[in-house]
Amino acid sequence: MASRAEEKHPNSSLPSSMEKKLSSLLPINKLIVPLFLFFVLSLLLFLYVSPQFQPPQPNASSHSLQAACDADIASFYIYDLPDRFDRDLIRSCRSLSPTRNMCPHVANRGLGQPVPDRPDWFATNRTQRNHTLRDALGVDLADYVSRFPTFRRHGGRDHFLITGRTSWELMRSVSRASENSSANCLLRLPELANVSILTIERSVRDGKNQFAIPHPSYFHPRSADELTAWQEEVRRAERTHLFAFVGGARTGGQKEVMRALVLEQCGSSSRCLLLDCKGVPKIAAPRAPQGDTFTRRSVFDSVLAGCVPVFFSEHTAYTQYPWYLPGRAEEWSVFLGPERRGRIEEELSRIPKDAVARMREVVIGMIPRFTFAHPNASWAEGGASATPSTLRSPPSPSVCGTR
Repeated sequence: MASRAEEKHPNSSLPSSMEKKLSSLLPINKLIVPLFLFFVLSLLLFLYVSPQFQPPQPNASSHSLQAACDADIASFYIYDLPDRFDRDLIRSCRSLSPTRNMCPHVANRGLGQPVPDRPDWFATNRTQRNHTLRDALGVDLADYVSRFPTFRRHGGRDHFLITGRTSWELMRSVSRASENSSANCLLRLPELANVSILTIERSVRDGKNQFAIPHPSYFHPRSADELTAWQEEVRRAERTHLFAFVGGARTGGQKEVMRALVLEQCGSSSRCLLLDCKGVPKIAAPRAPQGDTFTRRSVFDSVLAGCVPVFFSEHTAYTQYPWYLPGRAEEWSVFLGPERRGRIEEELSRIPKDAVARMREVVIGMIPRFTFAHPNASWAEGGASATPSTLRSPPSPSVCGTR
């Protein structure tokens, strides 16, 4: 017959004396978990209310939007900056530049003025900041953000900053205040040394923490249907010339030499479509592209038009936009090195027509990667996603192969 203890613990193989000792410890065992939880909660509460741990709090509206975030998009927090860093600049758009009224270019939530007869097209341009504020405001911003414990926690390594300028315009030496009237020292500030910088052109020499994103073009669709419709329109477009160049002459350095070389060859060929922008204001409606650095917005305009880009420098796209480009450059573009730049028409004529057709199809497929959706677009509607160097390679004027 089993003992009473065995009846209570039929699976026990311990001696009765050991069970009695364990039974005497049961009250303490029951207290261990509550005490541990109390300690953890107390520690968290201390950290949360401590002056050394005050994370920025999103406003109430951000909580209501949290449930609407796409599950495939990584969540991140956007600092609610004081008005002097954003809203005040928009309010003072008339005085941002000493030479022009910038209000038309920050209208429509930053897209600029609408293009006539094209509801999804806007004269999107980069804005310019008053030169008297170019350093002070950047230093103020870096100081303000770096004071947050959430920033100091990892030294800014889990933060990113998006700029609307090329990186070299934000990398003037701190000690050379008058070096360039349009540049500031924002990206030279030590507070931002570990921050990931998203910029329309990264420095190929000093841009270890910089990642290039496409220049905003003029097309900002509100839905996937509008984007697909444009791709089909581009696919049907008749190609009347072998290649084309949109741009004007430049003065000074390699950019003058390269522009002159392209303009001369295009102007002397009946197979090249030349749109000379000489005398066109720097900020204008579509048809007046700008570009004096390695990259150029016309690269993205040419892709948007379904043209195969022709590059003269690897820094115009290949080293800049790996996040957005297909793996093999020859599948969607043509590269003409120094020994081939003097015979553009000859080199492009050698490419078989079927190869050009395949390349153009790849380019048309790239349009969604380079397109910034309209601010009113939504994922539910199928909105599109966007997704000076001392080197001697000349800034590329990027010819567009149109055949």
